[in-house]
Amino acid sequence: MHPDKPEILARFPRLHQDLYRRRRMKISPFDRIQALRHSEKYRADYRRYEKERQKDGEQDVIIGRPWESHIKLSKAGRWLCQNYKLRYPLNPFLQVQEETKDFEYSFAHNPVSFLDPPEKWKTRRTHSWRDSEQKQVTHVNGKLVLMIDTSYPVDFIKQALNHFLRKWGKPPSERLREDTLDDIWHIYREHKWRGKPLLQITRDLFSFAPDQHPTYNPDLEARYKQVIRAFKKASSAIKHIEEQVP
Repeated sequence: MHPDKPEILARFPRLHQDLYRRRRMKISPFDRIQALRHSEKYRADYRRYEKERQKDGEQDVIIGRPWESHIKLSKAGRWLCQNYKLRYPLNPFLQVQEETKDFEYSFAHNPVSFLDPPEKWKTRRTHSWRDSEQKQVTHVNGKLVLMIDTSYPVDFIKQALNHFLRKWGKPPSERLREDTLDDIWHIYREHKWRGKPLLQITRDLFSFAPDQHPTYNPDLEARYKQVIRAFKKASSAIKHIEEQVP
């Protein structure tokens, strides 16, 4: 007689923890895009997609007005988007600085986006969006204008809205939780790509002197732990995204 699933998981608690963690992890739309951009697996697959698309002589294009647009994908584009649950191929080699968010916040990858001006409604391609942030319709009569794709889950829409409101809304009356950082991906790049120690990143971010050490400085110790958590959060997001690829 074969044991049932709960009994198997009880025998292997680590397996149960891994399955539970994988099921429970939720990633905001912005962090999901950043996880893809920082994933070596996705970067390799994107290079493969580009080669296959060029070999086939096809293009990926977005046609129509933002609220009733149509996405036409190449064969390679369909393969990439299907594997990574994207609506449109995401170029991970574009700039990843905090100020260049127009591409990440496009409607093709995010439930919330700014509205493009009418002259861009006919045909839009991703490579033409890189310098278009200043041309997007952001405010009308002093009111913030956003386009919301209600086909996304409600929790994703709320998370995406929060990212916009951090930049355009009034700051909260109380400080946010001290165990969170706005840009975990800056920390990830500095440590993973540039090899900078997490302690040095902490000193640079929060202006601690080079000779200060967490052992003797409680404030530095708290910030250091905060940076470590941020790096682990980014790493976990990348791992989670890669685990979903068939």
